Amino acid sequence: MVRVGHVQRQSRVIYCTLDPVWGDEMIFEIDGRADVLELRIFDWNVGVATDKLIGLVELPLKDVCNR
Repeated sequence: MVRVGHVQRQSRVIYCTLDPVWGDEMIFEIDGRADVLELRIFDWNVGVATDKLIGLVELPLKDVCNR
């Protein structure tokens, strides 16, 4: 899951691997209110009611985009 401000997008699920590679591209419109890109990684399992959060990072937008 990727979030910038109040906009949230989700990548596809990568099944049956301990070394997933996504390669997804996501485009966000950046306004003056959003200052952080948040990336959350979840472990998805069949038959489990909720996905398990296994990683979270917040990156300042000034470090990841050209203005």
